Amino acid sequence: MNQETVSILTFTGFPFVVVALWEIGGELDKIFSFEDLSANLRLITQSNHNQDHGDQQLACLVHSIFEQGVDRGDLRHAGTFTAPGPFTPLRAAIALLDGLHVGASFFHAYYWNLFQVLFSKQYAKSRVLWAIDNGRQAWNVGYMMPRKIAKDLVLEVRENISQASLEKFNTHCQEDSLEPWQTYLLWRHTTVEEVLEILKKFALCIVYEDMMLKQKMKNFEGSILSASGSV
Repeated sequence: MNQETVSILTFTGFPFVVVALWEIGGELDKIFSFEDLSANLRLITQSNHNQDHGDQQLACLVHSIFEQGVDRGDLRHAGTFTAPGPFTPLRAAIALLDGLHVGASFFHAYYWNLFQVLFSKQYAKSRVLWAIDNGRQAWNVGYMMPRKIAKDLVLEVRENISQASLEKFNTHCQEDSLEPWQTYLLWRHTTVEEVLEILKKFALCIVYEDMMLKQKMKNFEGSILSASGSV
């Protein structure tokens, strides 16, 4: 019996700041479906702010919830994405907390109202969770290559996406039967509950892919041992 507890910290800066700490426990090696995993995930604490806060205030907020996760046990994952807007020290701190390096690019034309998150429905077949806006972003996808090489789940952000490109991408996702997508739109009027639901799916994707990777590694090690034993 392999009882374990995993904590996941999730953060988004759009349409407002939301920091949420999730926890999942039990015999994780016995969970084989995304639905079973979802049933075991619970929200430990969350904090949200609709108005602008200084970087120091937000950094203290994130650090406080991060410490709660550490105190509770195994804080294994931190999942983050930001939003259209200026590159701030807070976003750099959050990215570094997640083990990422960040690059900044500053494009002047972007839509303030829309931030789109696309989740692959075929969780076991895709390691990519997309977040797309129509312009300026703090993330630089190239800096995420080490995470991709390690086959971690990576939040990809495509910078300076035009409206036409975004519509074309959506059409491609809908028509591609091998990779169906589920699309969520975050607007400035999106409620806290809706944002938390998306962060929950984000946390579940991270944990599920981590489990699948471990299972593949276990199977690979088993095949190596079997091959060496038959020699």
